[in-house]
Amino acid sequence: MAFQIFDRPLRFVHPAYSKHTIFTVRESNSATVAQSGFKFVFEVTIFTTDENGDAISDYHRFTVKPNSDGYASFDAGQLIQDYCTTDTEIFTGTTSGSHAGTHASVFPTERFSIHTVDRYSRQRSNLIKVLVAAYGQYELNGTITTPFTTLGENYAFFNGVQPLEQGSTDFDDLKYILNGNTKEFLTNTSSTIERKVRLGDYHTFAFFNGTFKKVGSIISFISQPSSIKTSFFNSSGNAIGTVDTLNNNSVNDGLAQSVATIEDEDEIQGSLLYVGVGPGNLVNRGVTIPTNTATYTVQAFDSSGAASSQAYTFRLEDDDCKGFETIRLAYLNRLGGYDYYNFTKKSTRTVDTNKGLMKHNPVHFGNVYASRQNFLGGTGVYRSRSIEIIEANTDFITDDEATALEELFTSPQVYMQDTTQSPDTFLPVVVAEKTYTKQTTANDGLKQYVISIEKSNEKLTQRL
Repeated sequence: MAFQIFDRPLRFVHPAYSKHTIFTVRESNSATVAQSGFKFVFEVTIFTTDENGDAISDYHRFTVKPNSDGYASFDAGQLIQDYCTTDTEIFTGTTSGSHAGTHASVFPTERFSIHTVDRYSRQRSNLIKVLVAAYGQYELNGTITTPFTTLGENYAFFNGVQPLEQGSTDFDDLKYILNGNTKEFLTNTSSTIERKVRLGDYHTFAFFNGTFKKVGSIISFISQPSSIKTSFFNSSGNAIGTVDTLNNNSVNDGLAQSVATIEDEDEIQGSLLYVGVGPGNLVNRGVTIPTNTATYTVQAFDSSGAASSQAYTFRLEDDDCKGFETIRLAYLNRLGGYDYYNFTKKSTRTVDTNKGLMKHNPVHFGNVYASRQNFLGGTGVYRSRSIEIIEANTDFITDDEATALEELFTSPQVYMQDTTQSPDTFLPVVVAEKTYTKQTTANDGLKQYVISIEKSNEKLTQRL
């Protein structure tokens, strides 16, 4: 028999939305394929974690008939995508309780948005382990026969996208394995772009953490962040204050890379981490930001002190001097992490109301007589549905910033930072724009974007 998995994902980790979800098997023995009712069976087991971080699994079985050449293909994409979702809240399955800093100390029983994490947060469903097994089967004389040994392999998938226009190009997973100073967090906003933030703004990075094996090989790569360091600089570019070192360990709700491995179902939740890096996140975990800070950098380091990632620069800014309200949005990027952007220029808020009307009887019927009352009757509202709409404007931006901003317009998951609540939170919103016209300096000169944002939740009103 010559049964083999002819085509399957070959990278260390794969986007769930890509061409890497197709599996093809082959049986070259024509006699076997010719057996009545011969079929290939694909068995797919999805490993994720529950709210407590315990491993759970779901099992699925599919059958596919081979073509005349003995090949059968199965696309597991939809199944895998159903399990891959970027986390929206802080993982609470660890015991340290440090995940939400001052928030947790004041509101110990509350759940918190992932954007407000002060240290690390493990994931529940952004990265999953998938075991795919395949074998052949047919019925002979009333007996089910499996003519050859089952082949099965483990794969890692995350909630990322690889555009179809990239054709046969493999996803560059090694770009995001943190083991050198050129490697990247899961963001498509380049490290060459300064991220503009205010003192109260929240920001997170997501990154792969642990050991990832290449399918069909003993080769493995370790994403090696032993710590995330934050360094502060004044307007002259000179280092000031104390470098904050956030160790990647269970005390800080992280998981040491020597422990985290996609091969171990019990540690899947530590194979992708979120870390709080915005000024709001830093302050919540007790970091003192020097008063004369102009910029700060965030970078991963391994246990030897060598850089494991690029350095990302954040620039501290005040609110617009004209008093414009800053609208800060967080949005799911195509790598399964979150990116952020501040709309700092003029914004307007309107309320769009849809009313259901009815006619009321103006006559009051008493015990003895009926009378018409001027405070009764007429047209009334029996239902009112109101949505707040915000129109926000960017400042003038560069070509690179315009490119990065495209993901905001196409993102299926967008949040707006709300500082009116205590503690601060992020509210779900919808970007209402149906088209995005990319502006360039050559075509448009100075560039600004206007965006219409609809709050996802209606304003509550009474019913008549």
